[in-house]
Amino acid sequence: MQILPGPPAKQAARDAARDELLIKELSERFGRTKRLNGTDLRVEVFRSHAILIGRTKDFSQKTAALAIAEEVNGLADVVDYISVEAPEAAPVTEGSVAVK
Repeated sequence: MQILPGPPAKQAARDAARDELLIKELSERFGRTKRLNGTDLRVEVFRSHAILIGRTKDFSQKTAALAIAEEVNGLADVVDYISVEAPEAAPVTEGSVAVK
């Protein structure tokens, strides 16, 4: 196995500063939208690659979070580690029929 060297120190510092700005921008956008209320999302950025981690209540919130991230200028890629909460099962009563 060969391990490649990282970027020079100055470049690494610039990358880290740019990543921090991207985290701030994305976090602010998430905070401004009411569509993401009730979610538990965390944002990380490494070398301009956004990593979204957490849970949403439904797929529309997950889709919204990914769409917002895709719109941020400067991101090279968005990695999705968002899970969707399982819907609460409806109580089954006598005579009810499950429909799919």
